[in-house]
Amino acid sequence: MEDLQFNSEPIPGSVITEIERAKNATGLFDRVEIWGRAGDPMAVGVIEGREPRYFSIARWGDAEITLEQAKERLRAEKWLVWFSATWGMCALLILIVAAIVQSGR
Repeated sequence: MEDLQFNSEPIPGSVITEIERAKNATGLFDRVEIWGRAGDPMAVGVIEGREPRYFSIARWGDAEITLEQAKERLRAEKWLVWFSATWGMCALLILIVAAIVQSGR
């Protein structure tokens, strides 16, 4: 299984280990599928039935970044949300004040 590939990219060894562990987990999954979307592939365990159930086993799209880089991305995203919300509220307040001033004329 070490030569598994997804979209011509090799699947990291740690992911292969997790896939093997999931396959050997006393028949937990009926099959394991590899799903992918925009550079963020994942291994998914499938339990068959009238309505199949899907469980994420491993993702590896960001496997090349360090933990610190991931934390920095999260901090930047949180800051961007806060910044956007703050300026959005300021803009709304300005519009309300302008509407009040305009209606008073």
